Amino acid sequence: MVRGQPTVEQLMPHFIDFLGPRDTILLAHNAPFDLGFLAMALIRLGIAYPPHDVFDTLAMARYLYPTWPSHSLAHVAMRLNVASRAEHRALSDALLVKEVFLAMLRHTPTVGTIADVMRGLQPLTFADAPVCAIDLPAGFEVLSTAMAERCPITITYEHGWQRPTPRMITPRLVLEVHGVAYVIAHCHRSDAERTFRLDRIRECWRA
Repeated sequence: MVRGQPTVEQLMPHFIDFLGPRDTILLAHNAPFDLGFLAMALIRLGIAYPPHDVFDTLAMARYLYPTWPSHSLAHVAMRLNVASRAEHRALSDALLVKEVFLAMLRHTPTVGTIADVMRGLQPLTFADAPVCAIDLPAGFEVLSTAMAERCPITITYEHGWQRPTPRMITPRLVLEVHGVAYVIAHCHRSDAERTFRLDRIRECWRA
């Protein structure tokens, strides 16, 4: 679905502009998941974190309705009579998150304003994203040296169902997102920056 579409490098500056003033409210269901990958992209591109607050509608639903058997977006929307199911498409789900948020404000007598929400549930910021730079574990000394010297290496990389294939990369940094380590590197085969999961690198040696 994204083949042939603009890359994250092209879109991220437009996304930052789209956010607008600092008091813009951002919404997400299970916000830490989205924040992690957005923060990784921002770090990779050298763009400062935007200052906006992010309200997690999943955390809000768990706080307001602790006895509900599920707090998935689809279930919360159904219980609030917003929609019968989530379509699992970016735009429709984004609009559904907004409607769920507004419905929670309407249906909860003690919650009528954003200030009321913040009394029970502090919003997140991009600084709360579960992403950090890490040191490489044992066995990746060649990769560590290549990062320090900014020199190319060859790795054998396993990608999904494809057989492990060698490719030349120049690694730049390693970030951990949601407990998974990713190598940010220039891929010489595609002549573009790419992200590689560290646990899928089977071998690495000096190019």
